[in-house]
Amino acid sequence: MAGTTVSRDDRPMSSSLRERLRSALLEARRARDRDLADALRTCLAAIDNAEAVPVVSPGSSAVETSPLGVGTTEAARRALSVDDQAQVVRGELDDLREASATYDAHGRLDRASASRRVAAAVADLLGDTA
Repeated sequence: MAGTTVSRDDRPMSSSLRERLRSALLEARRARDRDLADALRTCLAAIDNAEAVPVVSPGSSAVETSPLGVGTTEAARRALSVDDQAQVVRGELDDLREASATYDAHGRLDRASASRRVAAAVADLLGDTA
């Protein structure tokens, strides 16, 4: 796949991490960079999953005690701070780096290189230099 780099200089610093990830995903899809697009989707999904509230099982499954009406079972999602979102993405970044080491160990240098390139792009979105 063609290499896509995401430059922090091309986007306003006031944008949220989620907005930067979505913007980078759009750029990666336009560039047909499947590896980067997959990693960015995974990062966005990880943030969404971290915002999910725990499911509380009802005490009774009787029909007469179940809630009725549209939206009665909806729950507000947790609001993650910017630091919490960054921590979630750093976890995904660690997974990418671990994958590149595993690919290296198994002689898959092409995949290792792709994984390192994607990890560098995600780190750039986070503002991490490591």
